[in-house]
Parts: sequence; structure tokens; C-alpha cells
Amino acid sequence: SLACTTGNNHACDETGGKPDETGPCISYETCGFDIGCPFGKCEDCMPCSQQQSIMFACLGSIGFCCICCCSGWCWRNWYTPTTGTTKIGNKEEVNWHVTQGEGEEKIHIV
Repeated sequence: SLACTTGNNHACDETGGKPDETGPCISYETCGFDIGCPFGKCEDCMPCSQQQSIMFACLGSIGFCCICCCSGWCWRNWYTPTTGTTKIGNKEEVNWHVTQGEGEEKIHIV
């Protein structure tokens, strides 16, 4: 069971002690923003080299995804086959080609 020494059951932890009401303040007023160190330069913060690594990894991943999506879209739209050979059923092999007419594409089997 819990023994609450503060008179407020919601303010107690498992040991029955009162949690801290105050804590030390950190002033960031003198810290200018540095794009290479976005989380700040302080004793408790990550080192700037680690912050830069995380930032470049995130930006690189986003850039890689954009390049892959654009490459896939270009490949799909620019390298669509216009002629080829296919099998109908299990036996007959036919040649085909795509022709473009007045705003529509048609497949002709030769």
C-alpha cells in the first residue's frame, strides 16, 4: 500500500515521497540557431556531430525516396513497350504493336 505524506493521493509516488515541485531551468537565450546543430549546444544535448549525422541521414532518406519515385514514374512513362510478341492460349505466338490515333491508343495484332 502507499503511504502519502502530502495529503494529495495523486501527488505521491510508490515510496510515498513528494515529487519535486521545482527543477533547474536552462536558459537558451544566448544560444543562436545553428543548422548544423539543430538541437542546440548544451551539456545535456547530443554532440553536434551526432546531430548532423541524424539530420543528413533523414534528408538523405527523403531525397533517395524522391529520386526512386521520380525514376519509377519516368521509367513507366518513357519506356512503355510499343511493340512485342505474346502467346495467345498455349500455342500461338503473335506480334503486336500500339498505334496512336485521335487521342486514343489501339493495339493491333499482326
